[in-house]
Formats: sequence, structure tokens, C-alpha cells
Amino acid sequence: MNLNFLYVWLGVMLVVSIAAPLVRKTRGQNAPETQDFMVAGFALGSAIALIKVLIKLTT
Repeated sequence: MNLNFLYVWLGVMLVVSIAAPLVRKTRGQNAPETQDFMVAGFALGSAIALIKVLIKLTT
């Protein structure tokens, strides 16, 4: 598996998970719930941990 593809995929998932609640709010839809930001924070932490592990495994 190409690691560059994996890094790009993780980055896209991270951006989407953080941006989705904010985009909903700016479009006038329901305000983001606390759970939305908790999920985004969990996704951020998971992505960072996975990237660190992958870097250690590949170097």
C-alpha cells in the first residue's frame, strides 16, 4: 500500500470530520451539537496517533 495515499486519506477524513459541523452552522441549519465536536476531536486524535505509528514503522 502506498503510504502517501494513506496520509492523504487520513488528512481528508480529518478535515471533513472537523469542517462538517461548522459548514452546517454557516448554512443556517441546526447548530452543531457537542457530540459533533467530540467526534471531530476523537477523529483528530486517532489520525494523529495513527500517523505517528506509521511514521515509526516506516523509519
